[in-house]
Amino acid sequence: MTVKVELNPNTWTLISSAAAGYMDNQTGSVVKYRVEDSAPSDAETFGHQLKLEKGIGWSRAVAKNIYGRTASSTGDVIVTEG
Repeated sequence: MTVKVELNPNTWTLISSAAAGYMDNQTGSVVKYRVEDSAPSDAETFGHQLKLEKGIGWSRAVAKNIYGRTASSTGDVIVTEG
């Protein structure tokens, strides 16, 4: 299933909890993302970077939560799980 997930620069938002998937950055900003068991503190702003109009796929033996936030503006990442 493919969905839009809205991200903003102020809070970490759950992007996916699936074991496999693909996300595409259509936010208009760099996306910072982290793989964590629970949501990171909003005060923590570091994470891997997904550049504008780039995508990344993942596949794990065990599903993990992926959280994201934008660097500067509100926008959508397109996520396909499975």
